[in-house]
Amino acid sequence: MIEESVFMKKVLKVILGILGTLYLAVILFATVCLLCYNQYKVTQINDKTFIIIDDKSDMYTDGDLVVFTKNSNDEISVNDEVFFYEITNGEAKVNSGKVTKSEKITDTETTFTINGSHPISSETVIGKTATAKVYHNVGAVLYVFESQYGFLLLVILPALLLFFYAIYRVVKEIKTPDDEDETLEETKMEVKNTEPVKAETSAEIKPESNGEPVEQVSEVKTEQPAEVLTEVVKSEQSVEASNGAEPKPEISEKQDDIEYL
Repeated sequence: MIEESVFMKKVLKVILGILGTLYLAVILFATVCLLCYNQYKVTQINDKTFIIIDDKSDMYTDGDLVVFTKNSNDEISVNDEVFFYEITNGEAKVNSGKVTKSEKITDTETTFTINGSHPISSETVIGKTATAKVYHNVGAVLYVFESQYGFLLLVILPALLLFFYAIYRVVKEIKTPDDEDETLEETKMEVKNTEPVKAETSAEIKPESNGEPVEQVSEVKTEQPAEVLTEVVKSEQSVEASNGAEPKPEISEKQDDIEYL
């Protein structure tokens, strides 16, 4: 069960990583498309123009993304299907039609007649459908990201949330002490409180006036606190008093070595 749980966590991590990468790629692509709008409010990168199909036609379906390459005037011939810009009442639109006539005006300017009665300038031609590349359903996704509310909700808002979360993590790291340092300090305190008492004693037996031998402590070395050492001396004095010996003077709280004569 534990191995399965670890395996599922790894799989979930990989899936989330893939989804996050795809989402980031779409955001970057949508941002670039918005930054590369031309005068007709259509994405154009060098000689590539990105057209989102919003209605069904004989060649494309709704939601397709068509990438046109700008053709030279000599490459466009009669009976070619082309996409072009058309301005109506001050509003630019993208239309398509068949070239029925071509008239060269200058080396850089050519007039094309569309569908037999609609002349257009070569500057407004986007490109031929024969050289265009189609990406199905990509246009629908790009349209959502390029829309006003879509870009706000799917790009700006997540970016702000990630930004504030990063600030929160930084502030939290600054205010919260490191867990390892805190654990180390606690361990030091525990070792200090539980350090064993080290003592070395040497004794000699001397006869007393009443004939009973009494153990004479000649030297005590200890690392115990002064309060504990005082209690030990007091208990020894009470034993000596019960045996008839004179009580020894109390030890000072700061005395480290005790010597009895």
